Order: sequence, then structure tokens, then C-alpha cells
Amino acid sequence: VTELQNALTCAGRVMELIEEEPQAPEPENARTVNADGHVELEKVYFSYVPEKKLIENFNLSVKPGQRIAIVGPTGCGKTTLIKCILGLLKPTGGEIILHIPATKGSDIQPSLGYLPQYSTIDKKFPISVEEVILSGLSIQKSLTSRFTSEQKEKGKQIISRMGLEGLEHRSIGQLSGGQLQRALLGRAIISDPA
Repeated sequence: VTELQNALTCAGRVMELIEEEPQAPEPENARTVNADGHVELEKVYFSYVPEKKLIENFNLSVKPGQRIAIVGPTGCGKTTLIKCILGLLKPTGGEIILHIPATKGSDIQPSLGYLPQYSTIDKKFPISVEEVILSGLSIQKSLTSRFTSEQKEKGKQIISRMGLEGLEHRSIGQLSGGQLQRALLGRAIISDPA
């Protein structure tokens, strides 16, 4: 009964969020993302092992500015579906069409931001908050080139937006869980994902 009550409460909250009117952007350091396209999934299939389909004949069309919720029990394939959309996993069937602009400097890869539920980041790795956030721009530069002053300025704006001022030079191993999540969110949005 407790599990059912939890599920009903969660479903109610999801419906509230879907029906909620879009909020105006935050006044300082905020911007509205220009949603130029939509995402379509047509007859998508995925399985980790051939004899057991995890996602089967999944169809979805998400228009610019539209909010959706993907809900279901643990292990039903929600995260796997997101990874397929991001191109981190290849569907075993069907087609995923991203009608969104490519990242600056790339005419192939669309600009998407992703913050996973859990991050397997090594907190002992010697990298600062600023470096983590700037790593979200790595696709826009070569491996040996440095970040431009414009990119570093954008990094400062994201650090401020994430409420991490004063922590930009701190090692990620010295951050709280919430601070680390905000740094990883900053990495996901610095590239202006669609």
C-alpha cells in the first residue's frame, strides 16, 4: 500500500508540473533558450540482450517548448531512452530524429545538455569547478588549444548562475554533493543546448 501511495503522489506531482504555466526567466544572468526544432522517435526499439526487449515500438514527438514526463517503474528503460536520444546508446531499431541546430563548430552533432541521475566522477581527479564547467565547451575546441577569453567569460557567467562564486578554483573533491551537481549542471548548459 505504501508503494502505491508513493506512486500516486509522484504521478500527481508530475501532472502538476506538466500542466504548470512556463515561468519567466530569472531576471539576472538568465536567458531564454531558443528552441529551434523538435525531437521525434519513430518505432524505437532497444535491448541490451537480443532475447529481451527493453524498449519496444516507442513513438514520441516533442515540439519546441513542450514539456513531457517519462515515468515508469525502476528498470523500465527511462534512462536508456534518454541515452538513446543523446546518442550515447544506439537503438536496435527505429529512428530518432533531432530537429535541432548543431553545436558551433560542428555541422553534425546537435547541441544537447545532459545531467545524469548519478555521476561516476572521480572526486580525487585534480580538476576545479571552473575546469569542469568549461569542459562542456570541449567540443568547440581542439584538444591542444586553450579556451578563449570569451569562453572563460561565459564560464564565469555560468559559475555565477549556478551559485558557485568563490568556488571556481576549488577542487571537485572538496565540494558538497549539491555543489558538485550544480557544477555538472553548469557543464551541461554552458554549450547553449537546445
